[in-house]
Amino acid sequence: MKFKEGKALKTFSVEKQGKKIDVTLRYPKMSDARQLMDFINALVDEKSYLIKNEKIDLSGENKWLSSTMDEIEKKEKIMVVVEIGGKVVGSTEVRRGKLGQNHTCTLGISLAKEYRGIGIGKYLMNFIIFQAKKEFGTKLVIIQYYRGNDIAKNLYDKIGFKEAGAIPRMGKVGDRYYDEVFMYKEV
Repeated sequence: MKFKEGKALKTFSVEKQGKKIDVTLRYPKMSDARQLMDFINALVDEKSYLIKNEKIDLSGENKWLSSTMDEIEKKEKIMVVVEIGGKVVGSTEVRRGKLGQNHTCTLGISLAKEYRGIGIGKYLMNFIIFQAKKEFGTKLVIIQYYRGNDIAKNLYDKIGFKEAGAIPRMGKVGDRYYDEVFMYKEV
C-alpha cells in the first residue's frame, strides 16, 4: 500500500461489554503527535511492561514522529495507529531488518489498557504481519516482551510466535528488573 499520511487502511468492529466499538487502522500523520505523546505517557504512568519507561514531551514526540515518517517513506518501517472515536488508542510497527537480515522484521505493538482483551491486538498483529510480508517480503517476524507480561505472551502465543530465548534482567520498570524474552514467527 502506498503511504499517505492519515490514510485509513482498515475499519472493523469489536464488542466490549455488549457495546459495538468501531476501530480504524490508519497510517500516522504529523498532527497525531500530541495524541501519541499522551498515549505513550499514559503507558509509562501505568508502569506497563513497555520497553520505553520515561515520559516524552511534545518536542520529542514531534521529532520521533518526523523520523518515523521518513523511515516509512524510505520503506524501512510500516507504522499503523489504532483510532477509536477520533482518538489514538494504540499503534503497531514493523521495522525491516538490514543487510543480511532484510528478510526479517521486528514488531512492536501497544494498546491502551481499556482496549486490551477484546480482539483488537490480535487483529492488529495479524494486519501488520500481513503488511510486512506483502510490502517487505518478510519471512521471519521477531518480537520481544518482558517476562511477567502474561497478556502479551498469551497474545503472541495465539498468533503463533515461538520463544527463542531470554536475556536475564535486560529490562527495568520502576525498581524491578525483568528478563527480556525474544520470540519469532515464520511467515
